[in-house]
Amino acid sequence: MKKQISEMNKSIFISYRRKSSFWFAKSIFDKLKSFGYDVFFDIARINNGEFAEIIISQIWARPHFIIILDEGTLERTVNEDDWLRKEITVAIMANRNIIPITTESFYLESNKKYFVGSLKKVLDFQFLESSRVYFDAFINKLIERLEGGELTEIELKVIPAYEQKLSNVFINKVEINLKQIESTYNEQDTSIPERSFDISDLYKDLDLVVAYIDLSGKIDCKKEDSIIALSNGKDFSLKIPPEEKISLINSNKKSHPKRSIKWLNLSAFAFFIVEVLKNSTRKTDYFFIDNEYYGNEKELKSLVMNNIKKSGLRIKSSQIRIRDLDKNNTAHEYAIKVKRGKLIPDKVFCFVKED
Repeated sequence: MKKQISEMNKSIFISYRRKSSFWFAKSIFDKLKSFGYDVFFDIARINNGEFAEIIISQIWARPHFIIILDEGTLERTVNEDDWLRKEITVAIMANRNIIPITTESFYLESNKKYFVGSLKKVLDFQFLESSRVYFDAFINKLIERLEGGELTEIELKVIPAYEQKLSNVFINKVEINLKQIESTYNEQDTSIPERSFDISDLYKDLDLVVAYIDLSGKIDCKKEDSIIALSNGKDFSLKIPPEEKISLINSNKKSHPKRSIKWLNLSAFAFFIVEVLKNSTRKTDYFFIDNEYYGNEKELKSLVMNNIKKSGLRIKSSQIRIRDLDKNNTAHEYAIKVKRGKLIPDKVFCFVKED
C-alpha cells in the first residue's frame, strides 16, 4: 500500500500499560491529536477475539508504534498471553518505527531482564525520555522523531472494508469514552475507570446481523448429550444424544481409517455446526463459532466450509469466524438451558448413513 510519506508520518499506535500509564498515555494522545496526528489509543480491556483483531489490524495499518515504559510496565510481559507483549511482538514483526518512551520512574538497567525473546529487538531502537515538567519540549522531540524517521521500507496493510468500518465504530466509542473519563477526572482520585465494550454493540451500529454458535457437552464425551445452539435473534438448538455421536464418528472412522481420534471429533463437530446452520432462518452476515479445539482453528474452519459446500448453503468463508466467545454470549446461555432441561431442543439429531 503506497501513501505519501507526510501522510504516513501522521499515523500512530500508542501501546501502554493501563494500570501505570493511562493518564500519561492520554496526555500524549491528546497532544498529538491537537497537532493533527491520527492516533490509535485503546482504553477497553481486550476480552473478545474480535477486539483483538481490530487492534492487531491497527498496528499493521500504522507506521509508528509508541510504547510507553513506566516502572512495572514490563513485569507481566514474561507471560506469553500478556496483551502488551503481543502488541510489541506484532510491531516488531511488522517492522514498525518503534519509539520507546520512558517515564521518569523507568530505569532501563533494572528492566533489561525483561527484554528477552522477541522483545529484545526493542533495545535496538532509540529510547526517548519524557518529562512531565517540560512536557511541551518532550512532545516537540517526539514529533521530530516521528517526522524524521525513514519509512520507505514500512509496508502498510490495507484493512478490509468491513474491518475498517468496525474499527471506525470502535475508535468512535473509544473517543466518546475518553471524553466521559475526562469530564469526571479528579486530581485526588486518578484511578482508571473500567471500560469494556460489547462486540455485539459494534455490529448493531453497522446494521449487521451476527450469529453466535456455542457447544455444551463435548463431542468426545460418549456418556452425555451435546447441545449446539445458534443465537441471532431467531435461536435454534440441536441435541445430539451419545449414541448418535458414536454412530457418526464410527462412520467417519470407516471412511478415514488413518485419521486420529482428535480429527474424527473435529470432523463431527464441524458436521453438527452445519446441521445447525441449515436450520438458521434469519439472514446473517457473520457466524461466530466458539473455539472448542485450540490450535485446530484452521482445520475446523476448513471442515465446516467443506460441509457447507456439500449442503448447498450459500455461506462464504469470510462469514465464518472461530473465536473465544465470552461465556455470557446468548448462544452459550441457550445451550446451557437446553442441556439442563429448562428448554426443549428444537431438533434431536438422528444419524442416517449416507449411501
